[in-house]
Amino acid sequence: MDSPAVALTPSIQSHRIPRWGWGVLAVGLLLYGVLLGTHVGAYAGGSDSSGYINNARLLAEHRVQIERRALPGLPPEKARPYTYVPLGFIPVQERDMVPTYPVGVSLLIVGVSQVVGWEAAPNVMMWLHGVMGVVLLFALAREAGLSFPMSLLATLLLAISPLYLFMSVQAMSDTPSLTWCAAAVWFAWQSRRNARWAVAVGAATAIAVLVRPSNLLIMLPVSICLGVDWRRWLWLGIGAAPGAIF
Repeated sequence: MDSPAVALTPSIQSHRIPRWGWGVLAVGLLLYGVLLGTHVGAYAGGSDSSGYINNARLLAEHRVQIERRALPGLPPEKARPYTYVPLGFIPVQERDMVPTYPVGVSLLIVGVSQVVGWEAAPNVMMWLHGVMGVVLLFALAREAGLSFPMSLLATLLLAISPLYLFMSVQAMSDTPSLTWCAAAVWFAWQSRRNARWAVAVGAATAIAVLVRPSNLLIMLPVSICLGVDWRRWLWLGIGAAPGAIF
């Protein structure tokens, strides 16, 4: 039998969101989405963004390595190993190179590209994670028992953080990392009410680790939320299996 929800979920019945509060949330989220949308520029600029987007192109073409482009008269085998290798790649064999960055962000770009097209995919992917990051923080704050005003304040502190904004408008792994880790914990909290939510916990955790391997540490708070119910752990394993196999 599932453990009762009250075991980890403080009562928030006395802190229900007022009717006007939903309007504040809707308008605030709309304005924030417009703010991110007008400033997002997830292009292949620096080494990280270039590495993620170039890797995404390879994955979209079902490849994991690519031939190095060389100058006429100076083939790769006669040059220093990294002469024709950009940051985010390492040379293999005499003429090829392979990406070295974690594959998660690139996979997310490829997935989004199936819906919005390749040109818009990096921007849309980062915009979605930037918006969902603040939504999930508000949801976690409410689950933790914070009042509506305090939950709104906590969310606002993240949303207007210069670091969060900076990382949400370019092709970087920081914001997707935060978003999927927050999702894993929120889903784990919901699994206290219904064990099948743990499937989503496993999927979110797997994606978080693919985005950034050190996110495996999110299993500590997730484990606390799941408790010792074997069914939750079974559902988590089912949800995480595709990512783990990949």
